[in-house]
Amino acid sequence: MHGLGKALPRGDWVLVPFFLDVFVGEPMRFEGDRAAFMADYRARMDALRGEGAFADWT
Repeated sequence: MHGLGKALPRGDWVLVPFFLDVFVGEPMRFEGDRAAFMADYRARMDALRGEGAFADWT
């Protein structure tokens, strides 16, 4: 998710009307090996992060 820091600033209770970007990947299945699952999870999160091209907020 990208944009939550603007839409719900820390300490606020009310959503601010900003756009959010949500990237949804393929489902994952746990096969019993925690280390392999976490490595796959990290790789998938990095790949999803790479799908967005966002300017830094100032």
